[in-house]
Amino acid sequence: MEIIRKISADERFELHYYGREQQIAFNLKSYVKNNRVKNVFFHGEYRNEERYKFARKTDIIHNIYHDKNTMLAMGNKYYDGLLFYLPQLCMEGSYMGESCQKHDVGISLNPYKEGFTDRIYEYYKGIDTALFKSKCDEALSGVMEEYYEGEKMLDKCLSFEK
Repeated sequence: MEIIRKISADERFELHYYGREQQIAFNLKSYVKNNRVKNVFFHGEYRNEERYKFARKTDIIHNIYHDKNTMLAMGNKYYDGLLFYLPQLCMEGSYMGESCQKHDVGISLNPYKEGFTDRIYEYYKGIDTALFKSKCDEALSGVMEEYYEGEKMLDKCLSFEK
């Protein structure tokens, strides 16, 4: 709710939510409707192949989640950000946020702190596109290396059982 509250008060931004609507989404939609928010939109469920369409219309991926489970998780949107060369907005102190900052592919912020929208705007306007794309490629290469190392380890374990 805090993100919507901050974004809705700043005309520089629009916030678009894509995905299956569960209770949290219904609560957010209700807040948006009751507060007559004009720059927050909900698009509902989508098919995986449709990600390419809305990625083209996206400036920053909203990857802020604030609960015990998601603070330690790496979501699929992180990898989408790397693949589609989209900067990411993550929760300060989260695993995804630390990874984004480490690889220079996003920013970690706390929406409850002052200056939230100004910091997003300044970060986004300061992106060097060529450098950013190169950082995404480097991070994705690292992900692929980890994947192949894991695959080798799994093969080794499975061949040991025989």
